[in-house]
Amino acid sequence: TDEIIALARHEWGGSLTTPELRAAFVTPNDPAGAAVLQDASEKLREHGRSPTLEGYQSQSRERVWELAAAVWAAVAGRRLIYAEPPASFESNGQKIRLPSEVLAQRLATCLDTALLFAAALEQAGLRPLICLTKGHALTGVWLQPTTLLGVTTDDASDLRNSIKLDELIVFETTVVATDPPATFTQAIELGTQQIREALDDEFVLALDIRQARTRQITPLPAELTTPAESE
Repeated sequence: TDEIIALARHEWGGSLTTPELRAAFVTPNDPAGAAVLQDASEKLREHGRSPTLEGYQSQSRERVWELAAAVWAAVAGRRLIYAEPPASFESNGQKIRLPSEVLAQRLATCLDTALLFAAALEQAGLRPLICLTKGHALTGVWLQPTTLLGVTTDDASDLRNSIKLDELIVFETTVVATDPPATFTQAIELGTQQIREALDDEFVLALDIRQARTRQITPLPAELTTPAESE
């Protein structure tokens, strides 16, 4: 008989088996995403910018960068605490804290923060990526409404070429949990460094969330607490 392995709701099985299923853990339907976007809108207003989170409607890469930076500032204001991920999580998987858990516990691994940012960016109408290197996770976002050619790529040069064309940014998410948090520009510099050609042996894959959605890989449903459960 065939062996069936069932994973817990918050457990990702790693990149060795169906890595595209990681897109299910990008959850723009999580209420925490709305809270982050409310903060991001207020950050924009405070800096004299339009508070509207309009995705790509502006047709301006600068505006998309601005929206992503506002999401960064909103998460930075939460003062998260970095937690070390399990060894070899990128291949073997790990239990994942979804955005509501991250904001409630203020504790997150690199994959937790990468998924948090991806969820908030997707909810803002943008198209995020999740990038895995050996032992680490990053987030990317398209500056215009495009995608990878497929759901995943294991060739970091695909990302580097898009970065050179000013179509994509990739950023290091864990430095949102430093004291003080890094700026968004610093996070982009650190993220770009981690996918440079000299580190190609460390690159595992990038997952395009928009492409995953077109293939019916939908977010995990939001957990709703019933009155009986809350007693």
